[in-house]
Amino acid sequence: MQTLKHSSQSSDSLLKETTVQARIVISEDNEELPLNLAFLGLDVLGVHLKKSNEWLYGIYRDNQFLGFLYEGSEMSKEDQALYARRLIPEKLDTLNYFKKEYKDRVGYYFSSAEAYTVVGFLGDKKVITKN
Repeated sequence: MQTLKHSSQSSDSLLKETTVQARIVISEDNEELPLNLAFLGLDVLGVHLKKSNEWLYGIYRDNQFLGFLYEGSEMSKEDQALYARRLIPEKLDTLNYFKKEYKDRVGYYFSSAEAYTVVGFLGDKKVITKN
């Protein structure tokens, strides 16, 4: 388990830093995964539904919502679409409104594409760090 620091902007425009536990897995068989160039420059907004402990991920490019991912197995496709429409902003610059509106029910965690840097190699595996 590795500790990553997550920065987010609070309502008073000050940068707030939160430490979260994260596990970085290259793949189950420890093989390096190829990077698909279509994903370069995308931003990801993690949306944590506190009551059900489910996660949706909003995908953005240049502040515009492109779509969402859901990796769980509990929600129907209809529920996924409903929660995505209600809880994931169309534009990232409206995120503060969503954080205030749903603060008791939903946690929002943002990660930009520029947040990670390859810092070297450990054996033949790449080592990345979060900026």
